[in-house]
Amino acid sequence: MKDIFTKILNQATKDFYSISGPMDEMRQQESYRLSNTIVMIVFPILVIGNTIALLIALRQPEKVGFLLPLTNILIIGFTQALASHLALKNGISQSYEDEIDVAKLNKSLLKNSRAIFFGAFLASTTAPAFYKEWSVFLEELTDPTLLLGRLIVAGAITFIHYYYCKKQLQKKILANK
Repeated sequence: MKDIFTKILNQATKDFYSISGPMDEMRQQESYRLSNTIVMIVFPILVIGNTIALLIALRQPEKVGFLLPLTNILIIGFTQALASHLALKNGISQSYEDEIDVAKLNKSLLKNSRAIFFGAFLASTTAPAFYKEWSVFLEELTDPTLLLGRLIVAGAITFIHYYYCKKQLQKKILANK
């Protein structure tokens, strides 16, 4: 059971940091240290940001309904940018020249973009639960036009993220050649 958990954790870490090669001990320890750093930086931002949003919701719920999905998406983007920056700075996600496999890098980019899509869609879908009554929230959840709009917004965020990361990946591959 411990081996299965370790294997799943290593695969998730490789996907998160876009590591294409083997997960050696140095990369593993550095990625765990970075994960702890990211949690220590982002967790207070999430707690303070959502507390402020809930306090504003007591007076003006319509403003929170507009701002909360945007702030959650910005926090998700900030977290990923911070993780990518720290990983590049510490050499975790840098591939060795003999282990560059473009297909694996593209596959990890697609997995990462899929996670961004689901995160953006869930953030925009569940945000109204913070400021509306449950009956209104459930009605909005089943409204096809709202769901289509949220899918389009999540798709646009994913599209921008994918092509930005694709450009970065091409620069990385060209730099290693």
